[in-house]
Amino acid sequence: MKAQIKQTPLLLFALFGILSLQAQNNPEPTKDKEPNVVVHVETEINAPADTVWEIFGEGFADIAQWASTVDKSFPATREEIPAQYNPPTNAPVLTRKVMSGDREGLEVLTRFMEDTHELEFQTSFQSGPIEYGVTTQKVIPMGENKSKVVFHLNMYVKGPLKLAKGKVKKRIEKNLSTVQQELKVYAETGKSPKATMNGK
Repeated sequence: MKAQIKQTPLLLFALFGILSLQAQNNPEPTKDKEPNVVVHVETEINAPADTVWEIFGEGFADIAQWASTVDKSFPATREEIPAQYNPPTNAPVLTRKVMSGDREGLEVLTRFMEDTHELEFQTSFQSGPIEYGVTTQKVIPMGENKSKVVFHLNMYVKGPLKLAKGKVKKRIEKNLSTVQQELKVYAETGKSPKATMNGK
């Protein structure tokens, strides 16, 4: 069972929902199946909500600038988005492609609410033990120079991985917490944690 978990790149490359399986030509998540893995992570940030939103909301396609788990990220074209999805037209990009090592993922925006600083994206899967993943991210104002970022993930796993869903949840919680800490550093200092790791 441990080997099975290791072989599955467990959502997000430690990020918001990215897996090695691409979303192209995949079915929409099965709506009649309740998620069997739910992860909720929050972090307070000493920066205005508008600043934090500008990074992960307005800068949705630029996550590789500050998240250590993503090597490259860039907007995807409308032609690359599966036909069953209808991304919101008010978003700065329709979706993003992310790469880490030899893995590539496509994350499609399904909701983008600039007034409440909230977005949602879906990563669906062609095969394997993860049937769907839906991630909601938002930032909540908590004062003049303070805010709270919230990530919520609903995911359905099946097959052998279903028996290890407790370990899956713990792994993702750890990964999401790391991402939020990197976001915190970037929002508070304006310096990318990746630059620090690279000695710049």
